[in-house]
Amino acid sequence: MKILVPIDGSENATRAVEYALNIAKNHSSAKVTLLAVACPKIDMLLNESFDPVKFQQVCQDAFREDMDNAARLFEDADLEVEKVILTGDPGDMIVDYANDQKVDKIIMGNRGMGALKSLILGSVAYKVLGKVKVPVTIVK
Repeated sequence: MKILVPIDGSENATRAVEYALNIAKNHSSAKVTLLAVACPKIDMLLNESFDPVKFQQVCQDAFREDMDNAARLFEDADLEVEKVILTGDPGDMIVDYANDQKVDKIIMGNRGMGALKSLILGSVAYKVLGKVKVPVTIVK
């Protein structure tokens, strides 16, 4: 079973990681991938003096600590985990990655912020729920 766990450094994302870890401990077939999507608004910052490659690297480096902290939970339990950092719109990147990698389940945190449609679910969680065809577990 391929499980995708999007992370963003929030407390809810950390709880989602812990939830996925418990599943992995109890199911030897579980293969967990942690996915961070860094710097979603890169296109808005483009100008003549802007170096998008350097900016992308800075963004990914900023997310690397959160990624390493989440991965450490799996490593401490002697479980393998894959780490992926992408750049772009978080909702779209999560959906695209889930589809491309044919994941079986997504476990993600709920942020509860955003527009009216996302008063209960975060806008990224709302987008993912609406666009994927695999089970999604939202962790609060």
